[in-house]
Amino acid sequence: MKKVKAPKGADPGDKINPLNEEQAYSFLEQAKNDRHYRLWLTFLGTGCRPEELLALNKMRVNFRNKTITICEVVICDKKGKMVPKPIPKSKKSRRTIMISDAIVDAIKLHLEEQDAWKEKIGPKLYKDKGLVFASETGGYLNPSNLASRHFKPILRAAGLPDIRPYDLRHSHATLLFLQCRDMELVSKRLGHDDVAFTWKTYYHLLPGVEEEAVAKFDGVLTGKLLVPEPQPDKASEDAPGDACVNSCVTNNVITFPTGALPKKRTRNCMRDKASKWS
Repeated sequence: MKKVKAPKGADPGDKINPLNEEQAYSFLEQAKNDRHYRLWLTFLGTGCRPEELLALNKMRVNFRNKTITICEVVICDKKGKMVPKPIPKSKKSRRTIMISDAIVDAIKLHLEEQDAWKEKIGPKLYKDKGLVFASETGGYLNPSNLASRHFKPILRAAGLPDIRPYDLRHSHATLLFLQCRDMELVSKRLGHDDVAFTWKTYYHLLPGVEEEAVAKFDGVLTGKLLVPEPQPDKASEDAPGDACVNSCVTNNVITFPTGALPKKRTRNCMRDKASKWS
C-alpha cells in the first residue's frame, strides 16, 4: 500500500452554487412569507455554517457591539437527536464576527416574538434552552426539516436554482468579497484555518477579478503608474474658458503676473536706462 498513490480529492469549489446579488434579493423577498425568514436572513448575512447558527445562544449575541460569538455546533447523534457540541478553542471556527444593523434588528424582533410565543404556550410545553433560533417547543431545529419543508419551497417559489442551505454561506463569501476585495476578512468571518483554502474555494466564482488585475497591471507595462495624473485647477473646473481671466482679475482690475509676460526692449526702456547711468 505504500506504493499506491492516493486519489486527489475534489476541488472544494466544485459543489458550490452561490447566489448572485439579484438572486439573493429574490430569495429574501420570497422568504418573507416563511416563518423562518429571519433565520435565512442571518444565514445569508453572516456566512455561518447551518450547524453553527442553529446552536447560537442568546448569551452569545452582543447587541451593543453588534457581534455574535460562534463557539458551539449542533449535530445529530446516533439516536437521531439534535445535541450541542462545543468547538475546540484551538479551531478558528470558534470566532466572533460583526453583524449588520439589519441583522441586529431582525434578531431583536425575532426574540421578542419568541418570548411572546413562550408565554403563550407556557413553560410546560416550551423548554427554553436559550437558543436564538429554536423550535416551537424551544429545542434545536432539524437542518433536514428546514431544508425540505422551508428552504426548497422558497427556492421554487422564487424561481431560483435548486441549491443547498449551505450555499447561503458560499453566497455570503462571494458577495462580501466583491464588496470589500479582502479575502483575508472573508476567511476570518467564515472561520477557515487558512486564507489559501478560501482563495482556492472561491476564486473561480469571482467574476471580473482577473480582468481587473490585468487592467491594473497594464499600467506597469505602459509606465502610467509612474506618472501621476495631472490635477485640474479648481478655477478651470468651474469655468474652463475663463480660468486665466478669473485668476488675473482682482477688485475688477486686470493684473498680470510678472513672469507671465515676455520682456520687450522698447525705446522708452533704453532711454530710461541711459538716463539712469548718466
